[in-house]
Amino acid sequence: LKMPVKRFLELRDISIKYLFVGEKESIKIRHHDIYYVAACGNYVIAHTVRGEIKLHTSLVSIRDNLLSNYFGRISKGVIVNFQYVQDDSDRILTLKSGEKLEISRRCYSDFHKAYFAYMFATGFA
Repeated sequence: LKMPVKRFLELRDISIKYLFVGEKESIKIRHHDIYYVAACGNYVIAHTVRGEIKLHTSLVSIRDNLLSNYFGRISKGVIVNFQYVQDDSDRILTLKSGEKLEISRRCYSDFHKAYFAYMFATGFA
């Protein structure tokens, strides 16, 4: 199936892509506004430019709705937005917000492959 041009352009532009979540309530979050999402028991906490949002959903559901070119998993329970990565050294990821997150050994290689692909595709390499 061919995707209409308008839909293709929307998928390419992270600033206009939204994440819709919630079984009881509907929450609309711009992908561009998400720093990272973290699983917390039966919930997911979305850390955004507007603060933390507690979501009644699974991390798998969130992951399936995020643009894979812009997000990467750094551990079993955390997915980060590449756009907000400032530095990583010794498996510690520093976000532009100043937060530090640990990259698990299991996710380290896949995360870096995806992050470098993002850097190359966006011209930051």
